[in-house]
Amino acid sequence: MMKVKKTMDNLLEKKKYNSFVIEDVFDVFTGASIPVKDLLAGDIPRITASEFDNGITHFTKHLEHKNFRTFENFISISFLGQVFYQKGIVSLDMKIHGIKPKNKNLNSNIALFLIPLIEKMTKKYSYGYQLSSNILKKQKIMLPVNSLNEPDWKFMNSFVEELKKETKPKNNFILHDILDDRDLEEVEWDSFFISDLFTVQRGKRITKENQIKGDIPYVSSTSFNNGVDNFIGNKEGVRMFDNCLTIANSGSVGEVFYHPYKFVASDHVTHIKRRGLNKYHYIFLINVLRKIGDKYSFNREISDTRLRREKIVLPVNNLGEPDWDFMEQYVKRVKNELHNNSS
Repeated sequence: MMKVKKTMDNLLEKKKYNSFVIEDVFDVFTGASIPVKDLLAGDIPRITASEFDNGITHFTKHLEHKNFRTFENFISISFLGQVFYQKGIVSLDMKIHGIKPKNKNLNSNIALFLIPLIEKMTKKYSYGYQLSSNILKKQKIMLPVNSLNEPDWKFMNSFVEELKKETKPKNNFILHDILDDRDLEEVEWDSFFISDLFTVQRGKRITKENQIKGDIPYVSSTSFNNGVDNFIGNKEGVRMFDNCLTIANSGSVGEVFYHPYKFVASDHVTHIKRRGLNKYHYIFLINVLRKIGDKYSFNREISDTRLRREKIVLPVNNLGEPDWDFMEQYVKRVKNELHNNSS
């Protein structure tokens, strides 16, 4: 492996690089905000400012909405600087930008070459200094060039292709076994009280001045970056959760996110959890729970009492119970399809 790395590093060192303004080399576009009530469960990935799962936090249907925009085969860049390659058709949330080379068909090899260069360019961005589309267009990026001093797309493609031959990927996606291929329209649905299915508990306030710098995600009511508002080191007098959903009860009222990691919850969000559920169940539940936010607003918050009394509609089995197996199978099937479309 060290020999391979040395060989590839030598190739990069010998290559000439030039600086380019992003808008001179790439087409730049941006997603848009859509009300929670309009996001229906479906099979189109919705890309947000999450650093997990390629930025995908849920799946939605195609919407007849002026702000519903779909793109494919491009590199997504969030306002916080997270960068991913999106080969298939996806929908972009507000402040998620996309770029693709002008007059050149992007492929996975070129995208993989570009991503570390873009990440180097965007690492300075954060909540306090966000990456807007106008700023992105004016950014400069160093790219390998050919004899005409143009971006050498051929070199980028062949470099990554050779690297793939010489190295084994760290993680191979294993297709999920699918035992249930029914669609959403083919199953029975019924309503359930939130309190009958989930544990519900609000987080605890930590004022800005009392937040200690650290590496624990602090989840609040922001609609960006999976709800993460800061990273803190507070461990005393806090409420910490993991492998659950949060719903914003103020601020971005009704926004729902899944958190596979340990985090500290602020008093602006309520955690929702059920023992035995996994990430596939929670991903399915995101759009279902978002519908609750339709009747609330900044002036009418979602209290824990109100939340427990809310009803949600879920697929049911022949016993009339929530069909957790179907929900898991549905999300796994969508992920299989996404993988097949991108390979």
